[in-house]
Amino acid sequence: MKLIIVAAPTSVIFDQALPLIVSLKKEHPSLEILCLYPNPGSIIGARPGWTPIQWLEELGATSAYPIAPNRWMPSDQLTIPAGVSKFLAKASRLTFPHLYRMGRVSRLLVSLGLSILVSVSEGRIPRKITSITQGSNCVIWDATLAAKEYMNPLMYLFQNLPSYSIRHGIGILEDPKKICQSWRAPEQSISDNVTVFAMASEDIAELQKTIGVSKRQIVATGIYRHHPDWIRAIASHEHESENIENKEALLIVSRGWSSDTRYLPRERMLGYLQDIKTVAQRLNLSVIVKPHPKETDLSVHEEAFGSASKGLNWEISDDHLAILSKRAMFAVCFFSGSCLDLTAYGVPTIERLDLVGLAAYDIPSAIRNSKGEPILEYRQHGHVIGSTSSEEFFLRVEEVMRDRPKVMQELKQAYSRQFFTPPMNPKDLAQQISNSCSDFSDSQSSS
Repeated sequence: MKLIIVAAPTSVIFDQALPLIVSLKKEHPSLEILCLYPNPGSIIGARPGWTPIQWLEELGATSAYPIAPNRWMPSDQLTIPAGVSKFLAKASRLTFPHLYRMGRVSRLLVSLGLSILVSVSEGRIPRKITSITQGSNCVIWDATLAAKEYMNPLMYLFQNLPSYSIRHGIGILEDPKKICQSWRAPEQSISDNVTVFAMASEDIAELQKTIGVSKRQIVATGIYRHHPDWIRAIASHEHESENIENKEALLIVSRGWSSDTRYLPRERMLGYLQDIKTVAQRLNLSVIVKPHPKETDLSVHEEAFGSASKGLNWEISDDHLAILSKRAMFAVCFFSGSCLDLTAYGVPTIERLDLVGLAAYDIPSAIRNSKGEPILEYRQHGHVIGSTSSEEFFLRVEEVMRDRPKVMQELKQAYSRQFFTPPMNPKDLAQQISNSCSDFSDSQSSS
């Protein structure tokens, strides 16, 4: 049995797929797991120490990424090694999006050049995607990305194999509506073979509008990675790394800073981190920075907390949130769906984010709070304790420390209002996938 996971738009989808894959591997020990990165830039940003990547590699997962149209580089790892290979992968990321727009001769020359360079670097020969995926029984992917240009080479998989669509992150109300507004039909229609896992009731109607699936193709799963059985499985599998005296901590769910036109300019993020440092010192808490799976530049954290004190009163950890939450008094994020994970783990999350004056977000159509400040969706729906200014952040910390159970109750109520509860057991969903794979194999054998 061979299963494909399409790592798009990034490796973040592995966190959603992992509960299903672990159950499938237990039922089918010989299961082959192939992770495809249709956008080669995604494999560059994948963090080797991130728990889902480590776990998938332990299960024997392999990967492949494109270096030219219809030429993919297979790999025994889910991340790109350092050095020349990483440089060449970046080169392919920059070139690949433009290849389809080049003339036939130019495309051939660039493809040939990249193939030779990466082959020498990797010690492997690139292969056709049809050869790499041969013998596959099923696909796990995010069908809301079907219109992306980089997905075109894989559409034949979605047409011919049973497939299961999972969100690459934890979606909220606003997300499917945005998809609906910006949706353009892919070059090939999405197959009737796809089954879509929906986390919230609002997703069902929006998914029908956006990707054209019927209601019978949608399964109301809730956020199945929050099922107690899976949380216990993580705890039994993961071994917490060495940390600062195992003392109580303030957990930062980080995110890569971006240019001034985005919602997290570097200078604002630095200010947020300095506020967090002040709070941690007042409360005698260590600080744990949990990087985003694609976050590679952590210099702003070292600037805020001091590189000399790293390992003394603050640390960077790729441990799973379910493990880090055991030490966390509370968490701080800058806009992240991980706030919902933390609610499931019993940890309150404060969102420190100021969008005032940012051209892309402080606009007439922006969502606004009672003060008229622009905010984003997790704060709008009550999934985080919102703070725009430093003063408000310090007040929110006081509220959490004064009555943590009350704050957690409000966050859990917001969660239950929006998502299907209780979530389905991923073991049951894995069984459904297993049955589809078996039926497909039987039909292929008889034909």
